Amino acid sequence: MTSEITVFILAKDEAPNIRKCLDCLQACEATVVVLDSGSTDDTKNIVRQFPNATVKDFVYRNHHLAYNEITTELVEPGSWAMVLDADMEVGPLLWTEVSLLTRDDTTDVLIAPVQMYVEGVPLPHGSLYPPKPIVFRSGNEYFIAKGHGEKLADDVRSRQTEAMLGHNDFKPFDRYLASQVRYAGNRWRRVQASQAGWFDRLSTIIPIRALVVPFISYVWRGGILSGLAGLVYALDIVVASLIQYRCFLSERLDKPAGFSTDPGVSQAKATASHDVDPAVASASAKS
Repeated sequence: MTSEITVFILAKDEAPNIRKCLDCLQACEATVVVLDSGSTDDTKNIVRQFPNATVKDFVYRNHHLAYNEITTELVEPGSWAMVLDADMEVGPLLWTEVSLLTRDDTTDVLIAPVQMYVEGVPLPHGSLYPPKPIVFRSGNEYFIAKGHGEKLADDVRSRQTEAMLGHNDFKPFDRYLASQVRYAGNRWRRVQASQAGWFDRLSTIIPIRALVVPFISYVWRGGILSGLAGLVYALDIVVASLIQYRCFLSERLDKPAGFSTDPGVSQAKATASHDVDPAVASASAKS
């Protein structure tokens, strides 16, 4: 059954991450296709060192279009696609479980709970990262647009795995900081287009996200029990939230914070590295 699962990895400038992602897939004996959307670092050269992996140039527009293109055009009919970001790690337990569950004719999508890591250290408590859809039966589009993001269609037949997917990002901290301006742009445009909920709208007026979200992570979800990793994770959320709030203030002062007013261009830039906004309570992770 494993031969019927092709692994696709979305990547752009992922040299700090791509090797460990590919290393963990060696034991799975999986066929791997790295979809590279314009890397200028050593990503492609690293991929070519793995005999089971190939690299393919890929025009990345946003997450839901990328996933739908993979499941309808890139994966072989009658098989399955596992779609990962380059900072994801698939262990033997998850691969074995996926191989068994893909035999079920009543399931089209497999969703895995996520084990977060902070600077390579496991975060057993406090993570705000939601379970992630990672395995898809070929032939259908499973994601629909929701605001500037995406979600699984309501009629998708999904099932959650017991084994966890690792999220272990080693990109430099300065890249993480720079990405917050892009996330602020996404959130600001959602508010201006009346596509945001009350919490997003309020967070552009007062810095409520910098107070509430770290509390949820560090106290409510037990991040304090994760030691230094839990503290760093919560502080990252504080930093991200305050940077974004500072951008919102610039917009309200009619001094643009630097993000594009073109939603299409901005969305492509914001998601080209396939990061996840850490200041979102329902889907937070260090990028």
